[in-house]
Amino acid sequence: MKQTLQSLLTGGRRLLEGAKVPEPELDAKYLLLEAFRTDPVHFLMDRCRELPEDERILEMAERYRQMIQMRMRRIPLQQILGTQAFMGLTFFVDRHVLVPRQDTEALVELVLKEHPGDGEAVLDLCTGSGCIAISLALLGRYGKVVGVDLSPKALKVAARNRGQLLQQEQAEWREQTVWQEQAERREQTGRQEQAERWEQTGRQEQAEQREQTGRQEQAERREQTGRQEQAERRQQPGRRACPVELLEGDLFSPFAPGRDVFDILTANPPYIPTQVIEGLEPEVKDHEPRMALDGSEDGLAFYRRIASESGAYLDKGAAVYLEIGYDQGAAVCQILERAGFTELRVVKDAAGNDRVAAARWLGESAL
Repeated sequence: MKQTLQSLLTGGRRLLEGAKVPEPELDAKYLLLEAFRTDPVHFLMDRCRELPEDERILEMAERYRQMIQMRMRRIPLQQILGTQAFMGLTFFVDRHVLVPRQDTEALVELVLKEHPGDGEAVLDLCTGSGCIAISLALLGRYGKVVGVDLSPKALKVAARNRGQLLQQEQAEWREQTVWQEQAERREQTGRQEQAERWEQTGRQEQAEQREQTGRQEQAERREQTGRQEQAERRQQPGRRACPVELLEGDLFSPFAPGRDVFDILTANPPYIPTQVIEGLEPEVKDHEPRMALDGSEDGLAFYRRIASESGAYLDKGAAVYLEIGYDQGAAVCQILERAGFTELRVVKDAAGNDRVAAARWLGESAL
């Protein structure tokens, strides 16, 4: 009996079910689409057609089988596919970094809402894949973003994401700029030709009035729709996002007090208590980096360090945003308060769980 995409999907789903993989149908479908380089629409159109037994199809079927075997060993789907969506961007991931979670988007969205960007300097500790740092650089308007991680292998992943996503954004910006300039030239040429026709028919005065009125209205619309921001971007050709610097180090170790000062501090540090890790799903405890998970006996070790050390690297009024576990809000706020932070609060994620501890540094400026 010849194979079809549907028969391959059914076989993959059954294998994943037998391995007790969560959401076996969905995972089997994602892997099938990746192996056969197709999409959901074409899958629905072609799923019942018999597959030809040529070399190309056999290679794809074998790749699918291998990916199913990997998933049966509870290797995370994102590591098999090599990508994970975060803040509308596609990040490369492997076994050296935590898979970016939707929970963490709550932190990025909060920073963007409260600090859309006015040239501030951002420091992202425990940057991992770079998902927080790069998302802020692309979606905000900051002067610079610096990501720090102790793992050189994680920084290689972050550097790859920086290269891919920032280059893509710059290419899209250049394409948009070229299109806009072409549209403006067409508009200018059209107006000039229209004015000449009016002049030839004795309506020069009326044309000038219309042109003046039109220009005034257009100038107002440009201001209202953010054309001023586009003009500012042109002062930095080819770049919309701010630079992202990636440094290897243990929290603040790459910096010198008083020399390196930041306006915004973000971090998704290890915060799972050591004894809890063994009870996590195999995808996490067996296949994600332990150093990015283990927050010591009570899960709070890194919050203590960040709270006690960060003041030397924060300007007065700096904002701090830390991802936390669902039950750590009160404890982390207490740690921050004892270290001299004010305006303490806990913000929930989309699922309604406590996710971000936010605070402000009103101590002495590090400058």
